[in-house]
Amino acid sequence: MTDAFPVVPSRPTVRVVHPCGGFDDTQRARLRKGVEALERAGCRVRWDATAAQRPQSRGYLAGTDSQRRRELIEAFTEPGVDVVWAARGGSGAARIARDVTDALERHAPRLLVGFSDVTTLIAAFTQRLGWPSVHGPVVTTLANRHLSQGAVADLDQVLAVLTGHSDALSFSPQAGEPLRAPLVGGNLTVLASLCGMGLLPTLPRALWVLEDTHEAPYQLDRAYTQLRGASMLSRAAAVWFGDLSPAPLSRTLRTLAADLKAPLYRDAPAGHQGRIAALPMGVTVDFDPARGQLRWRTDRAHA
Repeated sequence: MTDAFPVVPSRPTVRVVHPCGGFDDTQRARLRKGVEALERAGCRVRWDATAAQRPQSRGYLAGTDSQRRRELIEAFTEPGVDVVWAARGGSGAARIARDVTDALERHAPRLLVGFSDVTTLIAAFTQRLGWPSVHGPVVTTLANRHLSQGAVADLDQVLAVLTGHSDALSFSPQAGEPLRAPLVGGNLTVLASLCGMGLLPTLPRALWVLEDTHEAPYQLDRAYTQLRGASMLSRAAAVWFGDLSPAPLSRTLRTLAADLKAPLYRDAPAGHQGRIAALPMGVTVDFDPARGQLRWRTDRAHA
């Protein structure tokens, strides 16, 4: 965990990786559009397009464990890379997370961007390496232009956070007291699946941001109960929920609020529908719900 977010140069070199789910023709087209969006925004993109052409291991992974593990380790150790950006979520990161963090233990931190199944890597980097990461859009998400397509990201906002031109974001004001805490979390059911693996953050009094998609209320309750009983979520300073569609958010939050003493908030810019913004995970943040503002300190020595 760090007290300041390490920013990168204004025109960062981005390495695109494929650590999770596999690709069909539609996903490959969306990935290419996302890469083009990064290039138009001024990023220097390093992308091996053949990685998205690999046969799907087990019928749903973007290559074998060995292929995906090797690609990730190379991305985090390759000279000149500023940001490692996940191509998509899906599944499979938990199969390689421990080996990857073991291999990176003696290397300097490098930022990872992603969400959904990338939650596994974000959590593992926080817990096992003490590295910050960014919960934000995967590259295929950058192809979305309308909410009907899923989550929509403002790439300018994401890059402003990465480069230190932004150290705050706004959300809908709601009743509550300000707090300072490390920011952790991600996809709820992915986090619950990590219980017992030694990958979950063990930071007490953290601000947990949680999102999920296509889970029935009872499935969200099951994952929340597991995470609450087996992790530091039980000692959270607060829980900040993003999108949970199609589950009805208000009713779900009322139900879950009865299970935890910590205050629960809504409208985190995180999830598979609606706005998805760059959130500095594993970093101490100032959270002010009444003002609808999240702020953090940046470390420009890394720029």
